[in-house]
Amino acid sequence: MKRPGYSLTRLAFWVSFVIAWGLIIGIVVAGLAFNAPQALGIGGIVIPSMVLMVAALLGIHRAFGSMDMRTAAAAKAAETAAQPGESE
Repeated sequence: MKRPGYSLTRLAFWVSFVIAWGLIIGIVVAGLAFNAPQALGIGGIVIPSMVLMVAALLGIHRAFGSMDMRTAAAAKAAETAAQPGESE
């Protein structure tokens, strides 16, 4: 069975990660620099939300990605067992 492939490179993932966090941290820093209470208020909501979203997505990927691989392996084994006499 082949490992799953991704269409993005590691570099693209890291660039996306840096841009997303850089934007949020930039807003909070700009809020501190210009004393803008609206920009500072977003930090208390967005940063914990982003951390929880990343953790949840990693957990979902880990839990259900392994189930997908297991299901695909079971389907392939059942298909092979249903066709006696043929070998891979």
